[in-house]
Amino acid sequence: MIRTIFAVTLTVLFLISVASAAGADTTRGRISAALDSETGLGKYEIDIEGRAGLVTLTGEVASAEAKSRIGEIATRVAKGDEVRNLLTINEAFASAANKSSALEHGVSQALADLRSTTVFKVSASIRGETVTLNGDAATPEELARIVNAIQSVPGVKSVTNNLIVVAR
Repeated sequence: MIRTIFAVTLTVLFLISVASAAGADTTRGRISAALDSETGLGKYEIDIEGRAGLVTLTGEVASAEAKSRIGEIATRVAKGDEVRNLLTINEAFASAANKSSALEHGVSQALADLRSTTVFKVSASIRGETVTLNGDAATPEELARIVNAIQSVPGVKSVTNNLIVVAR
């Protein structure tokens, strides 16, 4: 009987551990996705570790503002889990942040220029020198014009095209 209780206890503890690890992976994934869709954070290299109600952020960011915003995003996404923001500021990332700001401005301007002659629903997120486009265009030609315009922005190294054609 003692063996049975011990085996049941180990099984329950194992299942709780597996469920906790799965929840931590989900939280890490949601935080990572939220950060990927956020603009204006500048360069950052962070690790997200989650364990039983605690999310710990470690790594480097370009500014105190980026550290604060990343912490706020993680807290919002973690839904009740405690978030420890142990990020440090790396001054070398600041020049990358300035480059990122110029890139964001260029992408925004390119989309604004296109909107004066075309109707579409597009959002752009920037990570490093990669621009990810999400949304829709009315025709394949319009879609190609949008992608070409973004590829021509100085500093853009690659474009991830998640656009779809939706007839209007």
